[in-house]
Amino acid sequence: MTDEERVRIEAGERIKVFSDDNAADFASGVPLTQLNKIKSELTLAAEYAVDQVEGGGDAAMGFESKDTARENLRDIMKQISDTAKVMIYLHDGINDKFRMPRSRSDQSVLATAKAWLDELNQYELDFRSHGMADDFLTVLADCIGNFESSMAIPISGVNERVAARALLGESIRRMMIAIRILDQVMRNIYADQPGKLAAWISASHVEKPPKKKAPPTP
Repeated sequence: MTDEERVRIEAGERIKVFSDDNAADFASGVPLTQLNKIKSELTLAAEYAVDQVEGGGDAAMGFESKDTARENLRDIMKQISDTAKVMIYLHDGINDKFRMPRSRSDQSVLATAKAWLDELNQYELDFRSHGMADDFLTVLADCIGNFESSMAIPISGVNERVAARALLGESIRRMMIAIRILDQVMRNIYADQPGKLAAWISASHVEKPPKKKAPPTP
């Protein structure tokens, strides 16, 4: 299991604990539906993790890496797109330049991200002034490179055990979709309850995985 997957599973587990402590807020409707999806995917992820340890294999690792790389790329693209929406008063039509692609195909996402990387150079300072990290262009470039590399990994002869790695990544991806939906709903519900809102944000926050230290220069 990668660090990215681990921190996402930990977020799902914290949400389970939070929902137990605030059961009345998750008793029906969208909160209950999305919470059940999160719990279901956590159960599946635990099973796949066991199979992953027992099995392993390069083919399934390719699936897992691709899922994680895709999710990381879409995360930074979504942040750029959302920021561009509030920059239209500074640059008319900039929200259209950085609109998320309608197609969710890997090729469409990758092509859009590459086009953005070229276009963003002229807006870098403005995005940074709107709260984007100083290295957001580097992060975008790294995510593009990682995703492109993951797509080139040959996938063949996947059996049930080996596929556990791929299934784990897919399960976590589905769980993250449910978390994103639930997060917005709970923010709306807790809008006038600052205490609960703060507790929810803390519980649902997905920590950034620890950065690997660069090898020492010889």
